[in-house]
Amino acid sequence: MIRTTARRAGAVAALAITAAATAQLGPLTPPGGAVSNTGPHLGQIEPRIPVGPETTPGDADSIFRINKPGSYYLTSNLSAQPGREVVVFVEIDAENVTLDLNGFTIDGNNLVTRGIEAYPDHVRIFNGRVRETTGDAIDARGNQMTLQDLEVMDVAGDGILVARRSIVERCRVTDSGGRGFLIGSGSSVRHSAAFRCGANGFDLLSGATAEACSASLNTGAGFELGDRASVRNAYALANGGDGFVAGSGGVIDQCTAQGNANGINAGQGVVITNNALINNLLNGIDADAGNHIEGNTCRLNDSNGILVRSSNTVLNNTVDANDATGIRILDEANRVDSNLVTSNDFHGIRTQFGSIDNFIVRNMLHQNTPGNMSVDVAGNFAPSTNTPNTTATFANIDRP
Repeated sequence: MIRTTARRAGAVAALAITAAATAQLGPLTPPGGAVSNTGPHLGQIEPRIPVGPETTPGDADSIFRINKPGSYYLTSNLSAQPGREVVVFVEIDAENVTLDLNGFTIDGNNLVTRGIEAYPDHVRIFNGRVRETTGDAIDARGNQMTLQDLEVMDVAGDGILVARRSIVERCRVTDSGGRGFLIGSGSSVRHSAAFRCGANGFDLLSGATAEACSASLNTGAGFELGDRASVRNAYALANGGDGFVAGSGGVIDQCTAQGNANGINAGQGVVITNNALINNLLNGIDADAGNHIEGNTCRLNDSNGILVRSSNTVLNNTVDANDATGIRILDEANRVDSNLVTSNDFHGIRTQFGSIDNFIVRNMLHQNTPGNMSVDVAGNFAPSTNTPNTTATFANIDRP
């Protein structure tokens, strides 16, 4: 009896709570009639402007011109028509503009010089394609630009150009007559590709960076780096020029170069680490002065594995089966230390042209022809032994 009374009291309390909640929330039955909008529509939340003749009319040089800050988008593919040959298809002439290509294509039909031109700062362009321009496809050389998810193809000029402190991500340029990418000072390009371009795949100006990019079958170099520029985790395949060309003070790290002229061609003060330089038509690495070359693999190149001139550090590299010398030294004051040098066709390590004051130590040499070392020992420090032991601390291990 006590339990029954308690259950009834609990049920009454639950009904009271439900009734109170219903009164507080209002009736649960919807009113009759058509359902009406009760909130702001998308255009009120994020107002965007379609690109068109009424909203973004062009001028004498352009088909469409954006001259006010805001967010713009394409509503269809755009194709240039005969009878109106202009300089620019879409001109952005205001700062703080976002242009969403919305997955569509701007087709110049070889009647328009540039697909998109944006010289003011703080512009974002993304999500679409530009093709068949008689000049550059996307010229976005304002500062602090963002270009993402763009594809350029079949253009007579350069593919994508940005100036300072800009970001380029997930973009691809195919069959441009000029460069694939021009990346301005202090800017970065990531996860992008240049394929069959008529000049360099990527030109990186001073302080620019490239990461996880690829350059294949371009007429010029895969990547050309200005002073203090860097490239990491990139791939250069079968370019007409060198895979990677660096001026001074840059970094080339964890990259692969295969089937180019030189794998890497470095000027001065470049850090070259953990790269794979394989099957290139000249040298795996061709380095001028003051470079740090460590942890690389140089194999099966048609000339030397590593070619250095003066004051370079060549440390802990694997140099194997190259058609000329494994490590070839042309000048003075290089440190060549702890490398594995095997099966190269014209000596493992060789000094030339009276090169002196080189410190050649602790290298392991094996089965290089006609001999492991060809070094002028009068002008260089290059101790050698074919019997490793603890007393020969600096000796190169010369094993037939």
